Amino acid sequence: MRLDLLAALSGAMIALQARANGELSDRLDNGLQAALVSFSSGLLIILIITPFSPQIKEGIRNLKAAIAHKEIARWKLFAGALGGSFVAIQTQIVPLIGVAI
Repeated sequence: MRLDLLAALSGAMIALQARANGELSDRLDNGLQAALVSFSSGLLIILIITPFSPQIKEGIRNLKAAIAHKEIARWKLFAGALGGSFVAIQTQIVPLIGVAI
């Protein structure tokens, strides 16, 4: 797999997500509500897909086991909170300064 192409695609997708969240923030006139909608819709999709995906269920079991056996530190699980903060800040800033793609 070419990591340079993956990195470029990831950068473009982050910019597209920022633009979509910024537009939602502008229409709702509230960045935190836009972030809540963004995360809630993603969570809903994951909750719908998870029961039908053996790979996801196995991944969850592996994650629980890794945490129980202290293979993954509990503090590393807070990375999701950092992602949430990133999206919340993004929805506040993008309507003000825009985004370049």
